Amino acid sequence: MESNQFGVLVIVEIMRLLLFKYMIDQLVKIKIKQIMSMFDRYGFEAISQLISQFYENLLKVDHLKEYFKLVDMQKLRDHQTELISHLMGGPITYTGRDLHVAHRHLKIQSDDYDSMVAVLKTTLLTNNIRAEDIKKIMGLIEKNKESIISK
Repeated sequence: MESNQFGVLVIVEIMRLLLFKYMIDQLVKIKIKQIMSMFDRYGFEAISQLISQFYENLLKVDHLKEYFKLVDMQKLRDHQTELISHLMGGPITYTGRDLHVAHRHLKIQSDDYDSMVAVLKTTLLTNNIRAEDIKKIMGLIEKNKESIISK
């Protein structure tokens, strides 16, 4: 075999190995993104800011702000940030009251709950939360609806 042919074969083999390495690197990046929790993607600070914005938006809705007249909003933001961080896979354990116990005295109606969910979804969308994450969050919120509304 001539040295030129050998050199070409070496270059082809090196290129094949580099391409293979690139493909493996890309697969690893994809896998890491898949196993990252939502909490890992956004972080505590972003979640905390998102919750603050959510309550700012919620208090602009006349029929919903009545629910918060006597509420310590900072304490509520802290609890909600803790809960959402926990639901998003963070290392934070929710230490607040059971959702039914915490909301029972408010006598929240289904329509008001749905309005709150719409405000939350809008807040998530305007904060560039990924569509698949919004879907997961909305599923978790919907799953807890019966614990929050009055029947």
